[in-house]
Parts: sequence; structure tokens; C-alpha cells
Amino acid sequence: MKTRKSAISDTDMFRLGRDIIGPVVAQYIQNLHQSLLYFEGAQNAKIFFMARAGLRIRQALEVYLSRVGREVPSGWDYLWASRMMIAKGLWTRTPLESCALFDDAYAYTDIDIARRCIVGEHTGNPRNIDLEQWHWTSDRLDLGGMILRNAPQTAPIRAHLEEQSNLFLSRVRASLGKHDTAVLVDSGWAGTSQKMLQAGLPDIDWWGLYFGLIPDEDGGKIAQAEGLVFEANRVDWNRPETCIISHRHLIEDLFETRAPSIESYYRDDLGTILAVGEKENLASLNNNGADHIYSGVLYHLARAPVDLLTLRINAEHAMKRLQQFLLVPTKSEAEVLLKQRRSADLGRSFSVPVLISPDGPEKSEERISRALWKNGQIALEYPADMAAPVQRSSAGLRYPSTHKRPCPDVLNATLPTVAVITRTMDRSLFLRRALLSVSSQSFRDYVHVVVCDGGDAELIKKTIVEANIDHSKIIFVESPINIGMEAASNLAISKSTSEFIVIHDDDDSWHPDFLKKTIDYLRSAEGRKYGGVVTQALHVSESVHPDGIQTHSTKLYRDDFFAPNLEEIRRCNTFAPISFVFRRTCYDEVGGYNEKYPVLGDWDFNINFLYKYDIGYIRETLSNYHHRDVREQNVFGNSIISGRDKHIEYNPILLNDLARKHRVP
Repeated sequence: MKTRKSAISDTDMFRLGRDIIGPVVAQYIQNLHQSLLYFEGAQNAKIFFMARAGLRIRQALEVYLSRVGREVPSGWDYLWASRMMIAKGLWTRTPLESCALFDDAYAYTDIDIARRCIVGEHTGNPRNIDLEQWHWTSDRLDLGGMILRNAPQTAPIRAHLEEQSNLFLSRVRASLGKHDTAVLVDSGWAGTSQKMLQAGLPDIDWWGLYFGLIPDEDGGKIAQAEGLVFEANRVDWNRPETCIISHRHLIEDLFETRAPSIESYYRDDLGTILAVGEKENLASLNNNGADHIYSGVLYHLARAPVDLLTLRINAEHAMKRLQQFLLVPTKSEAEVLLKQRRSADLGRSFSVPVLISPDGPEKSEERISRALWKNGQIALEYPADMAAPVQRSSAGLRYPSTHKRPCPDVLNATLPTVAVITRTMDRSLFLRRALLSVSSQSFRDYVHVVVCDGGDAELIKKTIVEANIDHSKIIFVESPINIGMEAASNLAISKSTSEFIVIHDDDDSWHPDFLKKTIDYLRSAEGRKYGGVVTQALHVSESVHPDGIQTHSTKLYRDDFFAPNLEEIRRCNTFAPISFVFRRTCYDEVGGYNEKYPVLGDWDFNINFLYKYDIGYIRETLSNYHHRDVREQNVFGNSIISGRDKHIEYNPILLNDLARKHRVP
């Protein structure tokens, strides 16, 4: 068991951050960026990233914006304050609100310990109470009332509060400048700091943008606050994002710097007001390597899709995996967070475990009660066949005990190797052949995305259902209106995840070994240097009749087949979509298919692809490029035949666009 824990600690935590939490954070960061731009532009708001979580949120934003070629505006600042610091800082403005926080935090604490937590053993360093020193008392301590009544025991506390309030207000006013609106960026969940600032500095219009908000049970929500990922007070299986409520510490710990909480201010020798721990928090941003989950998230953000639709789809898929991980984890999944701990604030320097080793002396019920992630602790305590019902009950889920886990192994689930994209509209005769062509592949690790580009969606669905194929590999995508071949390709690709992509039009077909040989090539030592690969193709001449499709002749699509190069492809399109398998990362870099072109979009994509990447080739006839070229057939014609006029029209437009874009001589 110990060997297992050691073996999974780094790799699985990184994978959790990269593959599951990363896509969710990417969507959150995108939404946050757009919201902040609005507040800055339309409201002239001052943007504050709240320390500590705000530091990592801003760092994540910087990584994501770098990916899309942008930067965080220089005027977006930090607000160096925890809820403790804000309670201290607003003491002279709203003493009742400040004392309410002290009352709640130190309700059953010895007065001396409470004083040391707030003031510290020596000036400017309140974090001196470790786990061995911290203890609860049986009698309730009315600390707030004692402070307000000027009780002698609280004199050092009052003096400290006066000092800290003056320092805090001076720095906040200086940071605000002439702004009368401010936006706080933090992880969430109740908006306590925002409430205190709204009460203490009412002349400022305070807004809050949070990862999530958990309103009171009565549904009450803080004014002028938005949860960008979720707003809910209970877990709902039909809203996957609410799974975070069951273990919000995962997000808190993700964004929390490995540095002290900001709980006091001081003046340096030059009279500058600084926060104790400010430098340590900034320095910690350069040392994230040991935090494997956060490192995985940053890795994903640095490579996140630039297309917003793809970003959203990836986030939705990842959130469903996160839901399964948090609500119904297996024992091996729970073990990934077994070493994780959460730091205490409010003047306390100790940390508490997220999960408790089941080897301890306590009873399992006690460990489950104490654990911060209860469903994870349940997975550690119960046999596999008993854990899931207990987890569902713990989370208050109302779905049958026969509910199956969407993914057998969340952390080790791999993406399909290749996404096969088929565009179709009202051509069930051809679609049946395409479905069988894909289903007959000897290589089985694929997902087949069929996009109905306008037309009769029910007919397409019926064709798919009636086909003798593995229906679990089908993803059906519908566009209610005809958006064109290139837009349909982009839409279908955005609905899938994979390592490779290939366009299989509804009227073309493959040799059964097409995928096997192309994927093997791209993964070989020789093929790794290429962004994609093409195969030799057959030109199939056919026609459509009431009794079916009749083949008239076949020949090589090109007798002079060779590796694609820019010089040749700028003259004419040298290979068909059905022959071309390419890496998804390359598709992202190229920017997808240009939806401006009703025809020739594949040619434009191929040229732009070659400007960035080389394409390998396989001298085997593994693909079939079908043409209805025996007689004119506009209804069933492929675009190169029935759309000949458009090809003639758009040929010079495409070449001119490319010449301007790439400055082709």
C-alpha cells in the first residue's frame, strides 16, 4: 500500500491537474478575463486580485493570455488582505462587523491564544499558534464583546487593531486612486471579504468575481457578486459543476500560494506600507514545481485551445470527469489526495489533512466526520461494492443505486487516438457506406463524429441507428441550418477530443487498414517529425441510380504521388481530405478551417498547414476518393463536380488571400 501511494503521488496529481481540473480552469479564466475587461472598460473599475488565492489566479490568467497572444493589463493590482486582515483593516470603520468575525473564529478559544492569533507574539507577526498550542475550551469566549467593552485583557488587541486599520485604509485608498468602483477576484465562496468592504468603505462600489458562490440555505446571495463556474448551495448530479461544493478545498488549495496568509501590515524604513508576507507570496509563484496539481493546470493552460467553442466543450467533458472524481471516487482515486493538507488562517500556522489514513486508531465514522473530503474518505474506508451508495447518501444525491460510473477510471482515462469527422446532409445512401467504412477499420481506438449540416436530422439519426456498426463510437452533432463544409468540420472537431483528426466525407471510403497504417506511421520514429500524413488514393468514378450506386471505373488519384510541398500545393490541391490524417495540436495552431469559403476550404487548410508543418506520405492505396463524374448529378454530386462553378469563382479569391497573408511572390 505504501509503495502504491508513493508511486501515484506525483504522476497522478499532475494528471488530475492537467486533464481534469485544467480544462475547467481554462474556461473559468476565459470567463474571468472577459468579465474583467468589461468592468475595466465600462465601469472604469479598479481590479484587485485578493491575496493569497488571487496571486495564483492572476498567474493562471497570465499563462492563458500568453497562449492567446495577450497580456494582463499593468493596472490590475493585488489587494494584500485575508479576511482577518480586512477585519483588522476596517476596525475603525465597522467595529461590529470586525468583532463578529473574531467572535466566530475564536468562540471557544482561550483569551491568551486568541490574542496571540490576532496580535502575535511580536509586532507584525501574528502567525505563531501551531497545532500543539491550539486548543478549544468548554466555555464560549465573547471576544468581540470584550473588545467593544474595552475589557483590560483586550487592550493589546485594540491597540493592534487601531494600528492595522490606519495602515490598511491608507494603502487601500492609495491603490484605489480616483476609482470609485472596484472588483475583487478570489476563489469564493461566501464573499465575506467583499461584504466587509461594502460595509466599511461604502463610497466604493465593490464587486466580486469568484470561481464559485455558495449562498446561504435560504438562497440569499451577496449583492454584486458572480460565481463564474457555479452558484449553488447543494450538490446536484444534473449540474456537474456543483460537485465542487462537496470538496471546495480542492479549488482553495489549488489557488492558495505556499506562503503565509496576509494578516498584518507594517511600514518599512522608507515609510512604505507593506504587508507581512507580501514578498514571500510573490516569490512562491516561481516555485510551483512541488505542487503537482497546480503544475498540471498551468501545463494545460499553456496549451489550451484558442478556439472558444473547443475550450467550452473540453471544460464540459472535464467537469463530468471531475464530478465523478469528487462524488463517487474509487479507493485508488481518493489515494491521490491522501497527502494533501489545508493550511489554517486567522493567525494559526498549522495545517489539517484533507483525508485521514485509514490505518489510524480512530473509528472509520470519526475519520469520515473529520475528513475535509468526506466522499474520498468513504472510498478509503469502505469496500468498493459498498462505497458508492454511502458516497451518494453523503452528497445528498438522488439517483438510483444502479447508476453506472461514466468513466471506469477517471485519472487513467485516455483520449481516443483519432477523431473521424463526417459531414453530411440528406445523403443517407452515402452515409451508410461511410459508416461501414469507418466501422470496418482494423484500428479501433477512434471516435466517429457525424455532423448533420442542416437537412433532415431525423433521417440521419435513423441511418446511424440502423447501421451495423459500434454505436458507442458515434458522436452525433446537429446544425439546424446549413453552415457550410468548413464550419461543419470545425463544429464537429470542437465536439470531440483526440490526438489525431481526419475528415471522412460521407461519400468517400477507406481500406480497412487506413487508420492503422497512418497512425502507426505518425507514431513511428520517422513520422514523429511530421504534422500529418497522406496516403495514395483511388479515384472512383460512380453514378447514383434508383437501385443504388454504380461504380464505373477506378484509377490512381494521382500517378505522380509524392510528399506534399508548398510549391506544388500553391498551384493545385495535391491530395484529398479522405487521405489526410493530422495531429490535433497542428489543427489548433493552423486555426481550423476557414469558414469564409463555401468550397476549396480543404485546399486553404492544406496550404496553411504546410506553412507550419511538413506532411509525410505513404505509397499505398488506402483511401478512395469518390466522384459522380459520369453524368451531371447535382443532387448527389460531390463538390468538385457539382460545385464546379464555385470552384472556378473561389480559386482566384483563395489564392489572392493566401498571397496577401503569406506575401507569396
